[in-house]
Amino acid sequence: MENPVILGLSNQNGQMRGSVKPAGGPGGGGGGSQTMQPAQVKASSTVNNGNSQPAPTANTIIKPGDDWKKNLKLPPKDLRMRTSDVTATKGNEFEDYCLKRELLMGIFEMGWEKPSPIQEESIPIALSGRDILARAKNGTGKSGAYLIPLLERIDLKKDSIQALVIVPTRELALQVSQICIQVSKHMGGVKVMATTVHVVIATPGRILDLIKKGVAKVNQVQMVVLDEADKLLSQDFVQMMEEMLSSLPKQRQILLYSATFPLSVQKFMNNHLQKPYEINLMEELTLKGVTQYYAYVTERQKVHCLNTLFSRLQINQSIIFCNSSQRVELLAKKISQLGYSCFYIHAKMRQEHRNRVFHDFRNGLCRNLVCTDLFTRGIDIQAVNVVINFDFPKLGETYLHRIGRSGRFGHLGLAINLITYDDRFNLKGIEEQLGTEIKPIPSSIDKSLYVAEYHSESGEEVKLPIYCTGEVLRQVQMAKQFDDDKYFVDMKLTTAPEVIVEAFANLTSGFPNKTVPSSELQKFLQTYFEEPGKEFEQWTPPDWHSKPKFLSKVSDSKYRSWAEELHGLWKSLGRKIRDDVRDHPELYSQIYTPHPVVVPGGRFRELYYWDSYWVINGLLLSEMTETARGMILNFMFLVERYGFVPNGGRVYYERRSQPPFLPLMVESFYEVTRDKDFLGQVLPALEREYSFWMQNRSHVVAINGLTHILNQYNVPVDRPRPESYSDDVELAEGLSTEAQKRLWMELTSGAESGWDFSSRWYIDSTGRNNGTLSDTQTSSILPADLNAIMCRNERLLASFHRILGNEDKAAEYDKALSARIKAVESLLWDAERGAWFDFSLVNETRHLSFYPSNLAPLWARCYSKPEMGDQAVQYLRDSGGLDYPNGVPTSLSESGQQWDMPNAWPPLQHMIIEGLSGLDSAHAKELAFSLAQRWMQTNWRAYIKYEAMFEKYDVNGDGKPGGGGEYEVQLGFGWTNGIALQLLDQYGDRLSSGGCVLNASILIGLVYPILKSLFLF
Repeated sequence: MENPVILGLSNQNGQMRGSVKPAGGPGGGGGGSQTMQPAQVKASSTVNNGNSQPAPTANTIIKPGDDWKKNLKLPPKDLRMRTSDVTATKGNEFEDYCLKRELLMGIFEMGWEKPSPIQEESIPIALSGRDILARAKNGTGKSGAYLIPLLERIDLKKDSIQALVIVPTRELALQVSQICIQVSKHMGGVKVMATTVHVVIATPGRILDLIKKGVAKVNQVQMVVLDEADKLLSQDFVQMMEEMLSSLPKQRQILLYSATFPLSVQKFMNNHLQKPYEINLMEELTLKGVTQYYAYVTERQKVHCLNTLFSRLQINQSIIFCNSSQRVELLAKKISQLGYSCFYIHAKMRQEHRNRVFHDFRNGLCRNLVCTDLFTRGIDIQAVNVVINFDFPKLGETYLHRIGRSGRFGHLGLAINLITYDDRFNLKGIEEQLGTEIKPIPSSIDKSLYVAEYHSESGEEVKLPIYCTGEVLRQVQMAKQFDDDKYFVDMKLTTAPEVIVEAFANLTSGFPNKTVPSSELQKFLQTYFEEPGKEFEQWTPPDWHSKPKFLSKVSDSKYRSWAEELHGLWKSLGRKIRDDVRDHPELYSQIYTPHPVVVPGGRFRELYYWDSYWVINGLLLSEMTETARGMILNFMFLVERYGFVPNGGRVYYERRSQPPFLPLMVESFYEVTRDKDFLGQVLPALEREYSFWMQNRSHVVAINGLTHILNQYNVPVDRPRPESYSDDVELAEGLSTEAQKRLWMELTSGAESGWDFSSRWYIDSTGRNNGTLSDTQTSSILPADLNAIMCRNERLLASFHRILGNEDKAAEYDKALSARIKAVESLLWDAERGAWFDFSLVNETRHLSFYPSNLAPLWARCYSKPEMGDQAVQYLRDSGGLDYPNGVPTSLSESGQQWDMPNAWPPLQHMIIEGLSGLDSAHAKELAFSLAQRWMQTNWRAYIKYEAMFEKYDVNGDGKPGGGGEYEVQLGFGWTNGIALQLLDQYGDRLSSGGCVLNASILIGLVYPILKSLFLF
């Protein structure tokens, strides 16, 4: 008989169960008895020790096609490479164990796709009720190995404690409790650590205290789990364990899990376990994915060595171990003084402080954590890719647990040990005891050993040697085959990238110095590449219609006709990525996103990050809500994939972001739609992006006895930008290799700012804000506008949580906002000048040159005293920024770069106008209108003359596009259109397309500098 596919209800608790796979052949309808699966056979054939319960069976057939999986909210697939520690399985699926469907839903929504080796071995045995003694490496899924069978066996009809999970630290208890709650969330009533509970997860002392006080009734406990059993059965806990077990029923199931099992475990096993099933997956002791190095130093050199590691390693998050609480605090203070974000934790801290540190570090609010061995047991923070033993441990067991904090669940990680003369024998002994090799640290550590981007399973790394690095890129770009370097890296491949790389290697072998002549390069390009644009297909936004309501607000007939034409441009800027990009990503530099987009225009064929804020605002005014929703969902998709929003939709942008405007996009969308469900859907991604900026783009500054954290642009990519490759190489000519790498990192960081490039980022050899493009030091500056954006984001995240009823989370962001305002006022605010200025980390001073960004905190309301707003208005009047007829210039320096004089950029105009219009002062509001009038006439005159909108404009003349920088001025143009529509909506009843309207405010701005110079003369 053909085996049926069965879905059904259990005869226990009436809860739905997942599908049971047939043993052979495809499943089909029809009746017949269920054939037992191999996993079930294994479970039922184990020795029953008298306290087991049989694995439940399914008995209700659900019609084929009832696809319950399609409604799951699955996390993004983890594309990082994993080692055989978790991949060397027998091929079982979670559904093979006949688990409740609600439990399966929780498992899959955790991102657990298939059981790991320890889960394969453990789950069916635990379901049978047999005692288990399991030994497996750190970070291989032990928590899931016992939580899944534990939750499967819970009887929700009984309001009693049925399971105890005992762990050695409160931090581990918090972590396991959270996992248990998440996995059981669909089970409808599993109570973890509540008043009346099913499962208690705590330390031995806590559980024993609850038992003695009569709070925890343990007479119906049927399962006891000892996680990190070796620690629990050490002399620190064993007496409490014995006393606690004496209070439990005699018939209970005991599961022991650990990476190491000393002799104390054997004694406990003999006394309390009944014929335990032994699992040993420890053929070797250390994780395969953790690369171990040592650096031989003196005690006095340790901090310097640590500083060097911080500067050279690409750290996502790190845990740094010391051997005492006192040294933990001292080192944490030293790290903060060096300018790196740092938390610390040890056992002598108050529990609420420990909880806060654990929570914040786990959520990515800090990059580095200094701790004692309190943090060695079971703590699972996936973002940790580097562990540093600042103090080398004395015991191999301690070392094993420490380095197991990186390389979790088969991923790659790095362990670095600082070894002194006194540690040399311990180093040798631990190597021998663990059967491992700890190598001397090399001068340069291969990032593929520990950085996720360099070892994904997606195939991305295969095409990087063409689009991001390698000889094909270098020779094509340096031969200047195209007028714009971006053209080449946007081209489509005609065949697999590895074929192209091999073909190019063969081609180069036939020429002197392996340099291919230009004519041969052209033939090679014609064979293996197609022109850009193949990644898109025609798409007209379906929600576009011809008469959005805002048009009726525009009184000037010429402006109203112009607004209709701008509204019509959305159709020409719409793009939909072809399915072939999704199906064959290896052939494109384009990053696939599932929804259509509106692009900036010109050479910017793809989605861009901060441009899209003003585009979305324009779309919402055009009543194109679904297009705007799709663009925001694309950014959510990118955050889920990368942890942040890349600069743009190309693989060569994957390592850098842009000003983080995503929360503001969501704010705009919510103000129009009031869609709380959508807000709840996107909020986790907003928080993840915020964590990225706090973890990877933050800097600690200690000044006047206080420590502040502010954000910076700092991209750790030390090679030429692929889209501007030849420019970067030529700029770095004549520099040493190290100086070239530093310059390229600073240029990439400048590109992340959106201001690429500007004299704003120059710091010359004397530390002044002066120089040329080769003096760019973006990462040495704490920008006023970036921190204003982060300030506004913190306020928004607090607001979003309040809207959704999450007051505790809202309070967290309120606290962060308060801390940032204090930092901004301490470091960036100049009370004498009445504005906010970028802060230089080189000499810890403010850069006092005029940039519109000096007023960004006014726009973001990132200040504590109302008079600061009035001072900022006066600063603008006195600055010289109002002296030009066509807008506020990006600077007063004519450097030749596009983010300097004479260019005026739309987003900067809008931020100043919005900041001024939000003040209570009538003068400020009138100045905002005057600037809007001036800007709209600049756009209008250029549109009449060129029949186009441009990305930037010249502040001089009678309306013309801007210039300078790395490429010709681009037309289109997404953010220019969006801002024009916003100003027409806001001031449409007053704006005039006629002669320049110079009211009192604008006249003061224009005349004041002239009068001042006359009086000074």
